[in-house]
Amino acid sequence: MANTNFTHNMVTGNLTRDIELKERTVAATGEIMKVADFTVASNYEKRNGEKGVTYYKASLWGEEAEKAAAMLKKGTLVKVRGTLVPETWTGRDGIQRTDLTFHGRTLVDAWDRNGRAWAQVTGSAKAESQPGIKAETLPFNAA
Repeated sequence: MANTNFTHNMVTGNLTRDIELKERTVAATGEIMKVADFTVASNYEKRNGEKGVTYYKASLWGEEAEKAAAMLKKGTLVKVRGTLVPETWTGRDGIQRTDLTFHGRTLVDAWDRNGRAWAQVTGSAKAESQPGIKAETLPFNAA
C-alpha cells in the first residue's frame, strides 16, 4: 500500500512575476527534471478588517512545470495544490535559516485579470473558457 501520510495544501493568489523554467537534478535519483519556480501573493483579511498579503515561494516539477511556464504570466490568479516543505540554508552572515516552500503537485486552475478561467490544466481543460484560444494550441489535452 502506498504511503499517503502527507498533508495537502491549497494556495490561491496572483503570480508576482513570470514563471522561471529551469532544469534541476533530483537528488534521490539523479534524474534531470524541469522545474517552474514562482511566487504566489495571497491576500487575506483579519476579523478586525486589517488586510495583508502572504507570499509563497512555490515550484512545480516535470510536465506540470512545462505547462505552467507555457501559459502563465505575472498577475495570473492561480490555485495550486501541494505541500509546504521546510528548506534550510546558511545565510551570508553564517546563520542557519529555515523557510517554508510550497511544492506544488498540481496546478488546479488559473484565471486572467478579468476573472475569466484560462484552463484547468490537469484533467480535462476547457479551451473555450478563454476567448480566442484554440484547443490545438494549448500545451495540454483540452477535452
